[in-house]
Amino acid sequence: MKTIHLIILAAVINCAYVSAQDITSVYTLQAIKNSEFKPKTEKKKRMSLRKAIKERLVRFKMKTNGNNEFTLNVSNQSASELELQIESGQVFKPSGADSSAYQNVIIPTEVQFVLSPYDTKTFNLFGYCCNASRNCAKAEKNFEFSTMASGELLSLCRFVNTNQNLSLGELNSDFQHAVHCITDNKNNTTIETNPILKGYVAMLQSKAEPHCFYFNTTHMLYSQLDYKIDQNSHIKVVVKNNLGQVLYEKSNPFEVKKGRYVYKLEMSLKNWDNGQYSICILSDSGVIAQRKFTI
Repeated sequence: MKTIHLIILAAVINCAYVSAQDITSVYTLQAIKNSEFKPKTEKKKRMSLRKAIKERLVRFKMKTNGNNEFTLNVSNQSASELELQIESGQVFKPSGADSSAYQNVIIPTEVQFVLSPYDTKTFNLFGYCCNASRNCAKAEKNFEFSTMASGELLSLCRFVNTNQNLSLGELNSDFQHAVHCITDNKNNTTIETNPILKGYVAMLQSKAEPHCFYFNTTHMLYSQLDYKIDQNSHIKVVVKNNLGQVLYEKSNPFEVKKGRYVYKLEMSLKNWDNGQYSICILSDSGVIAQRKFTI
């Protein structure tokens, strides 16, 4: 009698085991079916568009529409959300058999955009010709990545990219002339409407320090000073004449932490006498940056 009970118990346990396996298999197959057409989304990746192309994460097309406008088409080929950047000063070159007949173009303002997984975006941006001796690209001409700009050309792009008083939509032809002043040594008199841009290009062409200039037509001074402090400190900005007398002082000292900084100064010098002046940045320990200018 005990033998019969043991046989029945073993059969029940075996059936229970098989049933559990069958149930597990059903749920596994259902999970596979549910996820079959839903690719796994990874974390957002941040990088330059150049790097994304190199790593084959995106497909990229760029063509000219004429009048300094270009159409960019970028397709995300990955399961990750991509946060992409085209840096200020990035150069693109024409592609195709006749590429040497056309000018390279430069993108002066930084461009940032986000692509969802497997998404495509198309948008327009401003680009400017870099070789006056060559032809301007015809409509629908394709372009590809080239190098980053350097020297004065990169400085020009970064100046426009960071200066809130300058808009490419308004500058358009003036900025094109500014680029050719740098790349082809053209005369800056071709920059007709914007005194800020013209003055900056003049400084670049003379190889002078392009961080402090004064326009006698508008009586405005624009300056940029780099400075470093080794410990937390209070900072004060003053302008002195050649006798050391303080003629301008920022209303209140401000506190900054240890590190490197850039201070931008924009002020009116209307009714100031002709002569040489100095902009000084003072910390608790003394003068940490100074730049001279002349009216």
